[in-house]
Amino acid sequence: VARHKVLVMGRRWRKTTLGIIAAVDGHGPRINGVPHFPGALQGANVWFIGQSAPESKTLWYAIRGMLRPLAKHISEQDRRILLVGDGAITVKSASGGKGEGDALVGDIRGLDGVVMNEAAKFNPLVWQKAIYPSLSDRKGWSIWPSTPEGFNYYKDLHDAAVGGLAGWQAWQAPSSANPYWAASAIEAARRAGTPDNIIRQEYFAEFIISGAGRTYHEFTREAHVEEQEISSTLPLDLCVSFGVAPA
Repeated sequence: VARHKVLVMGRRWRKTTLGIIAAVDGHGPRINGVPHFPGALQGANVWFIGQSAPESKTLWYAIRGMLRPLAKHISEQDRRILLVGDGAITVKSASGGKGEGDALVGDIRGLDGVVMNEAAKFNPLVWQKAIYPSLSDRKGWSIWPSTPEGFNYYKDLHDAAVGGLAGWQAWQAPSSANPYWAASAIEAARRAGTPDNIIRQEYFAEFIISGAGRTYHEFTREAHVEEQEISSTLPLDLCVSFGVAPA
């Protein structure tokens, strides 16, 4: 019965589809058919957030098409669908405004739930500054469906959830968990020259790559990081850092 769910999944696992289902029909254990965490069909006010304006536009077209038969009102300007039970889904973008998350502040109804689609690409301030405070008074829920994107804030949340952080839970699954996904895509990617660590990240949903902007794409912590004992008597400690661009 986790209030916050981190879904670390490979490409084409259908994690966005799962997020849409949760936003519309809620999630968690059901009592008399009512989910523990309500969706828009149960009267909840839910935001579905894409990491960029183009992605949010694509999400809006998909969600609008699915919910048109249930819609009481559709606002193209606000990208908001009011359903017959007075629940609502609004599609937002994590980018925009004067600063990260500024465009996501404010909803007079309060926020009951949010789907942070492809959350590994988000600036942490989107959650910390805008979304989490908006969920606080109504004890709203969040779902984080994403493919990994290096060792970043999304990985920190995943690790905290795995480590038992109260109210959080994490799941991890490869692309092959989708029965309609062609496993031959991995071999095709290898033949096309895709490095193994990128395959492990994109298809096996592993936290394996050091991060965006790296110059050495084959870098992995297992192969290239070695723990060393540092003497407290040495006057200077040296370390090596990969730059964001080749020298």
